[in-house]
Amino acid sequence: FSLTLVVVLTGILVARGGLPVREGDTPGSWRAWLAGGEDPALWKTRLNALEEERRLREEAAKEQLAALDARIRQLESRLAVLPEPQRLESGAVLARQDDKEWHLANLFTRVREFRQRVEFSQSFAVPPRVTLGVMGMDLGPDRIHFQASAFEIDTRGFTLLLITRAEERPRELQLEWMAFGR
Repeated sequence: FSLTLVVVLTGILVARGGLPVREGDTPGSWRAWLAGGEDPALWKTRLNALEEERRLREEAAKEQLAALDARIRQLESRLAVLPEPQRLESGAVLARQDDKEWHLANLFTRVREFRQRVEFSQSFAVPPRVTLGVMGMDLGPDRIHFQASAFEIDTRGFTLLLITRAEERPRELQLEWMAFGR
């Protein structure tokens, strides 16, 4: 008990400056700290070093942000000159012999027409190009000549026109279409 009391009292005396710090105690040692004999200049130097490190980190972060901003502006300017993306849409039209869209266009030349409006699922920015292809046909016993075309093409759709010269309508014609543009 008495040894513990001596140690505690000695610590209190040193802390309050009642016991001198020995010559040769280095700043930052436990004795110098306990005695309150730490050099304030040392603490100021440490504080200045920490503030300088913080300032350098802030400057580096600002430089990185400026570089990122410049890179973003560069990429945005490159993106602005790129052409608008192309859009592609396709579908099929089946024209059967009994469809109501078949009309006798000219009685003397036996020209028959089939017209059907095709609407796109989504409008194009400008009227697209439309291509047609025959995927299947059942023409019947007559030799039937036919012609397919797309007209009245606008941003929302087009009209498909089939023209034949025969006594009868074709039994079945299947056409595929493809529209591409912006």
